[in-house]
Amino acid sequence: MTLTFDWRIKRFQSRLAEPAFQTSQTMSAADTESEENTNRARRLIKGRSVAVCLTLLAAVVLFFYARQLPAEPVAIPNSVAQADYDQAAAMFARVNGRKATPVDTLMLLAENAAKQDRTQVAVDCLEVIPSEHREHGSTAKVKQAQLLLKLNKADHAEAVLRNFLSPKNKSTHHRPEDVRLATSLLVYILAVELRFEERKAVLKQVISEGNFDALDAKQYFFPSLLIWKTPASSQRLREFLAEDPTNPRLLTADARHLTGEGKTNIAGQILNTLRQHDPLDQQVIAASLECCFEESNWTDFDEILAAAPDFSEGEPWLLTQMRAEHAAHHQDFKAAEVLFRKVLESDPSNPGCHMGLTKVLSSLGRDPERSIMQHRSLTLARIRVILPSADNRTPAAIKAVAEAASSLQLSDAAVAFEDLANRLSGRRR
Repeated sequence: MTLTFDWRIKRFQSRLAEPAFQTSQTMSAADTESEENTNRARRLIKGRSVAVCLTLLAAVVLFFYARQLPAEPVAIPNSVAQADYDQAAAMFARVNGRKATPVDTLMLLAENAAKQDRTQVAVDCLEVIPSEHREHGSTAKVKQAQLLLKLNKADHAEAVLRNFLSPKNKSTHHRPEDVRLATSLLVYILAVELRFEERKAVLKQVISEGNFDALDAKQYFFPSLLIWKTPASSQRLREFLAEDPTNPRLLTADARHLTGEGKTNIAGQILNTLRQHDPLDQQVIAASLECCFEESNWTDFDEILAAAPDFSEGEPWLLTQMRAEHAAHHQDFKAAEVLFRKVLESDPSNPGCHMGLTKVLSSLGRDPERSIMQHRSLTLARIRVILPSADNRTPAAIKAVAEAASSLQLSDAAVAFEDLANRLSGRRR
């Protein structure tokens, strides 16, 4: 019985073990298959991810490559004969050993036309070359602006320069030297046209980048101290005006020159016509008030100012200054003080506002402040004497301007002129 029982127990145990063993095998096989499926899925996902990344990388590369490609083709200007175009293309190929692209050909045509004094043809060729063209765009736009100024087409030149310098058109293909020259040309146009607020806005970035010379610094920090009423500047303005005789901005600037030359009757006639055309033009209103102020014609001054818009932030410095002079004339000294100081916030070296404010403070009986303002006026007069000799060849004069600016607590000007003096002397701060 014992043997039989033992045998049955062993048989029972073997039966219990057998299914368990089979289940273990089945589970092991299932795990193995599951693991293989998981690995296969991972490999598939990884492969697809790599493919997606490679596709995206290829798209990015193609995008930037496409941006670097010359923008071809471009249209042939009407002023260029097909025979001349073909001849220029053939010449380029002979000299360079490769076929000319349309932009290559137009650049060569422009160069040859400029040498032959066919300036308008050169401008036409450069006009159709896009500024983003990798090889020629930057140079083409700056050269176009230069030739337009040679033709006295100031408005067109300004439009080309502003478009080239616009942040939305900024390109890695724009050469730094072309950007610098374009900025200088734009500053020159604004200076000739007496648009000092706009000139300061353009120069702000040049100063902040530290890439400025003596003229840049003088125009930015001392715009009203520089003498603009010169025969050379008025002559250049009138050359622009001869090419574009109905341009309101040029006519306004010419009227200001005439006022400076003592020809207030002619200036007044020009400005009256301009006000009739656009009664709200603030530059015209400011020039009109200046003309009346120089004549001490307070009757017309009062009438023009009464019809003008009220004071607004951002209006021309000259207009705010004329409002201050009007308030002072009518003994509204507190209003005059506010207006003079408003100009000095934007143009802290303005000599006219310093002089006007000195008189206002005297009238208000604030002698200590009047004395300070009078001392500032004398220091500004000293700077004005130094400025003509302060250029890139005279670091000592630049240094003197820095010291005078420091005494006036014009800290930004003092630092800029000090740095410039050190650079010109071959030293760094």
